[in-house]
Amino acid sequence: MQQEVKLRGLDGLKGLLLLVLIGVGIFRGDLLAGQLVPLSLFTVLGYQWAYRLERQQDVPFWRHWQAVWSAWLPVLWLTAITTIGLLGLNFPLLNQSKFDLIFSPLLVENIRQLWLGGVTSLSLDAASGLKSLWYLGHGVQVAGLVALISWLLGRTSLSLLGKGMVWMVIQASLWLFAGFGVMNGSSLAYIELAFYALAFVSGVSMVYLVPVLLNQIYRLSSKYVFLMGLGLLGSLMLLAFFLSQTWTTALMGLVWTAVVPLFTTWLILSYVAGTPVLRRILEFSACVALGHRLIHYYVAYAFVTFWLPNGPFWLQVSLAILLGEVLYWLLVKGLPQLYFFNGRSWISDYYALYQAMAEKNLKTWQLVGAIVIFLLLFVSICVLGLLVLIQ
Repeated sequence: MQQEVKLRGLDGLKGLLLLVLIGVGIFRGDLLAGQLVPLSLFTVLGYQWAYRLERQQDVPFWRHWQAVWSAWLPVLWLTAITTIGLLGLNFPLLNQSKFDLIFSPLLVENIRQLWLGGVTSLSLDAASGLKSLWYLGHGVQVAGLVALISWLLGRTSLSLLGKGMVWMVIQASLWLFAGFGVMNGSSLAYIELAFYALAFVSGVSMVYLVPVLLNQIYRLSSKYVFLMGLGLLGSLMLLAFFLSQTWTTALMGLVWTAVVPLFTTWLILSYVAGTPVLRRILEFSACVALGHRLIHYYVAYAFVTFWLPNGPFWLQVSLAILLGEVLYWLLVKGLPQLYFFNGRSWISDYYALYQAMAEKNLKTWQLVGAIVIFLLLFVSICVLGLLVLIQ
């Protein structure tokens, strides 16, 4: 596999994209960044996911559930808290939103929306903050398929270039699927899902193509100038697309949503190659920290917009950052450590709790916390289940 490199700058790239998304939302909400920045984020996430898979080729694809677990926990606990809160404060809203609260933590909100007739992400966000969690569900589903295909490719004798070509064929197929959908007037939701899958797979392809491309680029006499120019051009083109207001034709939209992942891969290639200026920017600690918190801020924002649908954007973002920071420290840093809340799995927590009780090392607050967490989850599941049964 490719040489060992520090890829913390890719988290920095996610942090910068998050800042662009927030800045545009505050100052110019009519720009295309709201639709195009997530495509760049999916591309970066695809690269990080495939890089992880290739470094752990001997691990069966189903063993990578831990990454899904860490992304799922914020949704689970905010869903439980929201359910209990609405039960006491706003029962009509709870009854109205019960399916949003059920399908969001199941990570199938995108499938549900397709079943209901298929709408776009913009109308989903406008209808309910929880519906915007379809991004997470779609990302997890695509990541699962990528893990399966990568595992199968790992059982073959294909070279890096061969595997990269397989992924490029998948990219082309997704683009053709979306293109036929645009030209035939298909549901925008199907087309949108294809584009996000295309963006993710674009990042996956680069994991296999980067070593091959760098072998050719390093032969150039002006290789560092080329790589710096590639990163600069990719950055400028992304900014130009993000700051545009609209596309005038369906064909233009088809092209734009395909080239945004392409320019993002240029940035990835330039960074992995070690371009000094780009590394300094993307490895800036604040940007890296934002990238680490991306999922938690995103999930927090979805719930905040559900709680305060008519609040000003700056207030929603501020509350989402505060809540996301709390989630990050509770669920990632594990401070404080709470059984069945922020452990690596419920099974490991069960054995750890059993051992602590057997050795009489269990603290009272830990036992109380475990009971409260169990009741929170149990009651919320019962409430949502009963609402569905009695409707």
